[in-house]
This record gives sequence, C-alpha cells and structure tokens, in this order.
Amino acid sequence: MKKIILALLFVLLIPIAASAFNLTGTWTSDTGGTYYIRQIGSEVFWYGENDPTTPTWTNVANGKCHVTRVILSWADVPKGAVLQSGILVLKVLNAGNTLETVTKTGGFVDATWTRNP
Repeated sequence: MKKIILALLFVLLIPIAASAFNLTGTWTSDTGGTYYIRQIGSEVFWYGENDPTTPTWTNVANGKCHVTRVILSWADVPKGAVLQSGILVLKVLNAGNTLETVTKTGGFVDATWTRNP
C-alpha cells in the first residue's frame, strides 16, 4: 500500500500538460466492459458497465490527465450488484486509442481499454 501511495504522489507531482489526445468516446475493456469517457481539458469522467440491461457491475470515475497518465477515483454504483471503489492510474498509449493499467486499487479487474471506432 505504501508503494501505491508513493507512486500516486510521484505521478501527481508531474505538471499537468495540455493533452495531445482526447479520450472522449466509447471504449471496450479486456473483459468486455463498455466505458463511456468524456474528457474536458485535462479532466476525465467515465461511466462503465458490463451489460446495459442486467449488469453485474457499473462504475463511475473522475480524474485528471497528467501528460501520458490518467489518475482516476472510481466507485461502483448500485445499477450493478458490486459496490467497491478505489484509485486507477492508467497509461495512455497508441496515440490515445489504448489505455493500460499502471496501478489499481479496490478490486478493479479491467486492465486494458481500446477506443471503439
């Protein structure tokens, strides 16, 4: 846990730079979840679910872009049955079309996301 906190502090100390990418769009995770992401400046919002009709999990997240990293606080919401929360640090790859987990807490499962065309 101490390493995660130190890593988050290090990433937070990196100055916020204008992003060369915009993450707004619909994304699919490596477990088949669908995420709807909106980026406004350096701020990122998302809603994710594994099934729109009868989801096992649904979550929301909010955070900031820091150069090629996205740091998010996330929480499950009661549309699904799972109710966990935590922190995600994601690396932006492939000109902003792939996200990859660097650090995750709270039982988050997904590890990579790909932007849908």
